[in-house]
Amino acid sequence: MADDHEQEDTAVVEEEYAVWKKYTPFLYDLIISHPLEWPSLTVHWVPSAPQPYSDPSLAVHKLILGTHTSDDYPNYLMVADALLPASQPNVDAVSDEPTLPKVEISQKIRVDGEVNRARCMLQKPNMVGAKTSGSEVYVFDCTKQGLKSQDGECDPDLRLRGHDKEGYGLSWSPFKEGYLLSGSNDCKICLWDVSALAQDRVLHPMHVYESHESVVNDVSWHSRDENLFGSVGDDCQLMIWDFRTNRAQQTVKVHEKEVNYLSFHPCNEWVLTTASSDTTVGLFDMRKLNVPLHALSGHTEEVFQVEWDPNHDAVLASYAGDRRLIVWDLNRIGDEQLEGDSDDGPPELLFQHGGHQARISDFSWNKEVPWTISSVAEDNTLQVWQMADGIYGDDDVQEGEASDLRAGCEADVRTRHPFSTLRRRRRCASTPEDSTSVPDHFPFLASPFFSSFPVRSLKTSNKVDLAGKLETNGLAGEGKWSGRLLESSGVEARGRPRRTVENRETSAL
Repeated sequence: MADDHEQEDTAVVEEEYAVWKKYTPFLYDLIISHPLEWPSLTVHWVPSAPQPYSDPSLAVHKLILGTHTSDDYPNYLMVADALLPASQPNVDAVSDEPTLPKVEISQKIRVDGEVNRARCMLQKPNMVGAKTSGSEVYVFDCTKQGLKSQDGECDPDLRLRGHDKEGYGLSWSPFKEGYLLSGSNDCKICLWDVSALAQDRVLHPMHVYESHESVVNDVSWHSRDENLFGSVGDDCQLMIWDFRTNRAQQTVKVHEKEVNYLSFHPCNEWVLTTASSDTTVGLFDMRKLNVPLHALSGHTEEVFQVEWDPNHDAVLASYAGDRRLIVWDLNRIGDEQLEGDSDDGPPELLFQHGGHQARISDFSWNKEVPWTISSVAEDNTLQVWQMADGIYGDDDVQEGEASDLRAGCEADVRTRHPFSTLRRRRRCASTPEDSTSVPDHFPFLASPFFSSFPVRSLKTSNKVDLAGKLETNGLAGEGKWSGRLLESSGVEARGRPRRTVENRETSAL
């Protein structure tokens, strides 16, 4: 019976993927699907300007990835080059052999244990912090590591000690160079200054925070105040900490189930979001954390990550165990919907990415190329994608054409209709001096909709979570690549079930 159910669910996943692939030319301006030898649990755009490429129509954007191997196979932290269309290509320089957008692994750094999460220091992008299946946090200087042989043992530039168990929470301070926060399954939060003098390349924490009663799933520095950071965990608590006192300013139970991630708004000092196992994304005002501003309901399983778009002030994205990565537009909260539109989700649900055949592990917004996201999943794929500008743009679409496309897409794909006319999003503005009032650049907070704090929900039947077959092709839909299939160099995919976080009942023991 179990085998029959598994085969049935696998068939559903493959059918959904075939439908998604059919409509990619309409849903995306760019999509690259790159096969990985081993699945990666982490992906992160290196925070540096893109570099020129030999083909002037493309630019090189760097990504950080990791491996999650099995048996005695070695693990690596990896640097990849993503060749994306240049924002301002040199039209005078014509390449005889144009290169298609693609991803190439350019560097491998030996690591002990699977890489749970890796993030770059903002002030020095070549410095990468990595949390693995061990208790230590590694810091690698990718420039120096490029001069070393990676055939031997793991040789990090720093080993950060203080934790007793593994974990996933990791955050570099955007203000204080070298300050690194980490949260783990030992219920601890550790803070290091990696610029401090280390003994034998081993560094102990400046401070250890121990107020959570269970696993600390995520930590994050505040985006506007250099002295504040937040943490969330399996105890359902959100804690706001003050670095100056090393104490929690606020401790609030913000969800009824585990809180897996938090993200401070990049422009507004009061707004933050959380991702929870109750299938919702919570939107909060730090001045009144006990009452949520809104709950984004569109996922069907527990939500693991949420991140604000660094280029648009009312846009964020989240992924859950339902294999979906959803992009939300908060400016559309409370918009009136046509009859039947609510079946596809609330009005603020802008787009659903359904290109992965297994559960997503991590995603990252590209700050240099608006609307571009990279995502990795247990199906051994890295995908770099940019939704079609008809989804978020303000260009009109012929009504007849839109109606025909709407009928086809709504019949086959669980996604917000990509051809409706939406107003152009504004880029983030600086926080106003009068922070006690509702910011002008964040209009949805002033909406009467928030006075009653309603919560909306979405019911779907897509409850599948099984690994699919490895896709070795990339698709792109912008300019000369529109509608064309981009062949990606195939590699032998080594499958391995994801090593989950320890059982929630025993992880805090």
